[in-house]
Amino acid sequence: MHSWKLVFTWGEGPSFGGKKGTIASSAAENIDKQLSSLDERMIALTDTGAPFKDLKLKDSGSEINKKREKEREYVRNRYKFASTVRAPVYLCRDLEDSRLKRRVLKNLHYMGFEGLNSSKSRFIVCPQFDRCICGRNCRTFDNSRDRILEMSKRLSIALKEGNQKVN
Repeated sequence: MHSWKLVFTWGEGPSFGGKKGTIASSAAENIDKQLSSLDERMIALTDTGAPFKDLKLKDSGSEINKKREKEREYVRNRYKFASTVRAPVYLCRDLEDSRLKRRVLKNLHYMGFEGLNSSKSRFIVCPQFDRCICGRNCRTFDNSRDRILEMSKRLSIALKEGNQKVN
């Protein structure tokens, strides 16, 4: 028996009901437009990135939606940021609005981040930059898929490191 893994490339897809869509394809040439850096962050670092799953291809649309909502609730503020606050969008950026800044910083602190430009924040979003911004001499990534996967992995690492310091 052969073991193989299908790899998808992700990009910006068509809009549905006024919302931007995301598309995945096993053929990179089918992706016309990379995701924006903000979309990459939201997918990689918030509960928004929880995929719609139907592994046996037998569930109804409402069953698929219910499973996704349960997964989003489970990961929210444990393993991923809450999408409602949009905190990852502001990492390594200046935030002028004091009310929004307080809300974002509260969410960051809850997840164990010291601030918008902390070393942990830079480590998480470093894959989106043309050169390393976190001081760990990181490699660069040339597509949305790899940046999303790397940021998600780095968030997991950062959260584990934070829990180990507390324990």
